[in-house]
Amino acid sequence: MKTVKVRQAIADYNKLGEVLRVGNIIEDAYIDFHVSEKWPVLGEYIRYSRQKVAEQRPIDLDAIARNPTPARNSVINLWVAFTLYDAELPQKMSAKVKRAITELLGYSVQATQTENAVERVEIACLPSKPLGVSCYFKRSITAFG
Repeated sequence: MKTVKVRQAIADYNKLGEVLRVGNIIEDAYIDFHVSEKWPVLGEYIRYSRQKVAEQRPIDLDAIARNPTPARNSVINLWVAFTLYDAELPQKMSAKVKRAITELLGYSVQATQTENAVERVEIACLPSKPLGVSCYFKRSITAFG
């Protein structure tokens, strides 16, 4: 019985961690978009800083995009590259990656257009209770099948 409770606690912790990660990506997308719009110089500073960070950590985006069974973390990294680092979309993507990235990029666009912070959190999670601890990662259900 204890083993089941420990496993469930670990699973809940992992889900929460993923929701927080996605929430941060969505918030960064919102902030980047609106800062650039209101304060172009600051927006350019953010863009330049992200460019330099990306140069320090090169990722083979084409290899991830073509992979028919990519790791979940790789797809999230691909999404981050497109959403926050202005990476070019690869010409060729596996069906699974294309489906996931299309959906995730849609959430990025939705986030940039959502002024209310609570509503942006809801983009990152599907609450089973009104924004309580029991938040389930929406992308788990749809983008990753």
